[in-house]
Amino acid sequence: MKTRPILHLILLYLVVFGVSLTPAPADILPNAWQIADATGVAAALNFTNTLTPAQKFASTNNGWHFTVVSRLVAGSGAVAGNNPAQFMTYGHGNRRFMVGWDMNAAGQLSATLYGSANPTLQLTSAGANATNYHQHDLVYDPATGLATYLFDGASIRTWSGLSPEANYNGQALFGSAASAGQSTMNYHRVRFAINGMGSVSEYHAGFEGDPATAPSPTHQGWTLTSPPTPVVTQSAVSPDSLPLPCRTLAHVDPQFAGTPLGADPDGAGPATRFGWDAFTTYEEAQLAVCEDGTIQVAGGDIKIVGLEPAGENGVRVVFDDVAGLGQGAECLYTLQAASGLTTSTPWTYVQTLGMEDLG
Repeated sequence: MKTRPILHLILLYLVVFGVSLTPAPADILPNAWQIADATGVAAALNFTNTLTPAQKFASTNNGWHFTVVSRLVAGSGAVAGNNPAQFMTYGHGNRRFMVGWDMNAAGQLSATLYGSANPTLQLTSAGANATNYHQHDLVYDPATGLATYLFDGASIRTWSGLSPEANYNGQALFGSAASAGQSTMNYHRVRFAINGMGSVSEYHAGFEGDPATAPSPTHQGWTLTSPPTPVVTQSAVSPDSLPLPCRTLAHVDPQFAGTPLGADPDGAGPATRFGWDAFTTYEEAQLAVCEDGTIQVAGGDIKIVGLEPAGENGVRVVFDDVAGLGQGAECLYTLQAASGLTTSTPWTYVQTLGMEDLG
């Protein structure tokens, strides 16, 4: 079955972590919160989320996933020997994982993984790609006590972090560090999630015109740890000049669970990298796919908990073997009545809204 718009296209948000965000529009520029460190002396401006005792316990015992979608506008460049100015970090109380970003004189985006040797790894070749938006992920495995850093869905390195290290105990931070490095970074989205609990802290700057001005992270539950100074500043970028690296096709299958991030979850199947174009939940795919892209959903019933206008394009959701919908059915959801329904299988929901198959 394939339907076409009648009144308004809608997005259906599914039960995952209790947080709903619209996909990245392919033709709309992102907003961002900019942190600019223009000093060669140690100065900082960053944002912190402090976990509750229960969240901290769960993060240590269940594992956590820290995501930053950002772009490095400018780095230290030819100034050699400086530590990166922009970073993400989380501390356990006896161990801390920290990644810092910079750009070298050749124009390559680099990441420093703080630990025994503080290795600095080149993430891009020289050129414009270094200043594009990229997705950075830190994933902690409680079974090994190690974390893996991923860049645009590809696993870069697994390491033991800083230990012993008591700083930032139960705190997730992002922003400018107190280092001699200089750089400017635009932060579009930040998310800290705990296995079994879901997302516990998020920042989302929105998109061009929605909202008109990017909100400060302090408006979304983050605490400004270090105040601005004349040489380390913050500002709204509304919108930015470069698009997000959204995917045109994403795959959702609960059977992908247990696949290491960055690994191929289905062998000869269509997905390529778990956490990049393959996910276990609809919400994760929703955050990654372009607004006019497709999300392929496989297996089991899906529960719908809300709906939002999706603009002119919407998101095509292709259901594969979903109960009551039929294998390979493709639906472009349209809204005919508010109806007040909050949970149902997709096909029942479409029927209740009076969906019409227009071929």
